[in-house]
Amino acid sequence: MATSNNHKKALIERYEKIYFSTKDRLISFVRTNIRDNAIADDIIQECYIRLWEKLETLQDDHTILALLRKYAHNLIIDYVRKTARETLRHTVYQQQQDSTCTADNQLLLKEMLQDYDSVIQTLPQKRRIIYRMVREEGLSHREIAARLNISTNTIEKHMNEALHTLRAHFPPDRLSVVVPVLAMCAMNA
Repeated sequence: MATSNNHKKALIERYEKIYFSTKDRLISFVRTNIRDNAIADDIIQECYIRLWEKLETLQDDHTILALLRKYAHNLIIDYVRKTARETLRHTVYQQQQDSTCTADNQLLLKEMLQDYDSVIQTLPQKRRIIYRMVREEGLSHREIAARLNISTNTIEKHMNEALHTLRAHFPPDRLSVVVPVLAMCAMNA
């Protein structure tokens, strides 16, 4: 039993000697590769845990710094791989979310545009033509008046009535989304 205690005490003294002679160089090595001090400290701690677990089988104390650097190197690579996997997983998840949101938004927009189109179709023909020329083609009241040979007051009256009909069918937030989209589509056409 005394021999066992002496062996343990000698092992602890050896470990402490190795620790104090290598810690600054190991810390420097790890922190040049890992910028996050908390992660670097975890890696350093794991290196010394592994050293403690193998200390009884190690013969040459002069090669222990190289062994600690090897442990650190492998742990750094593991950390980088894990971080890369997590980043990739997050990126893929984000892209899926974005495409899902985009698909959901496109479906919602398509439904809104269909509703909008059906309401526009209920307008009297002249009012529908004037409304589309203003909102979808982006023409001014003067340009429309010249094309249709009517007064700008008549155009204003038709526009007010068309807008009144649209407001009755759509809440303001939905109407404010559909009309600009249609205007953009008309400019791109």
